[in-house]
Amino acid sequence: MDQEFCPHLEIYARNFGNTRDAYLDCLELMDHILSEGVEEDTVFKVQKALDSWERHTRDLRGQFVGLVKTGEVLLPREGQNPTPVCAHCGAVVPRLEFPEFRWEEDGSILYRGQQLEVPESVAS
Repeated sequence: MDQEFCPHLEIYARNFGNTRDAYLDCLELMDHILSEGVEEDTVFKVQKALDSWERHTRDLRGQFVGLVKTGEVLLPREGQNPTPVCAHCGAVVPRLEFPEFRWEEDGSILYRGQQLEVPESVAS
């Protein structure tokens, strides 16, 4: 998930890194839970990690929208390469991706291909 950014998007790159780090914290906790089970303080740690990941992702997406609105990032036109680019140098702007998680149409969640048990209190 390491990405390279052009120097024109330095602040965005730093925020992208913070979002990536928050995501990696969630992955570490998920792997721990799947291998060791839920421990006394795990639920609190997971909630804190998920809140951080959500906040960073929301902020990064908001910043991306701002960069598009100010013309610093250009979105592709129909029929072009579907990747946003820096308006100053044409460098590709990396995409934020979370490939380890997949939400199914039936509402279930897969983590690295394994279906997660979601407590009813969380699912509703």
